[in-house]
Amino acid sequence: MEDKLTLIKVFAGTSSQGTVLEELPAECLSDQIFKLCASPELALGIANVRSLLV
Repeated sequence: MEDKLTLIKVFAGTSSQGTVLEELPAECLSDQIFKLCASPELALGIANVRSLLV
């Protein structure tokens, strides 16, 4: 079985140095849909999301 896990970057906010992104492990469900495999620590509003369209 092919490994579908990858790291995706999600917007976590901004700082004086620019955009802050958080990398999260995710399973690729289709071309643009990913299932999170860990809860974010910095990115707000996606802790209860089961899948993301990117």
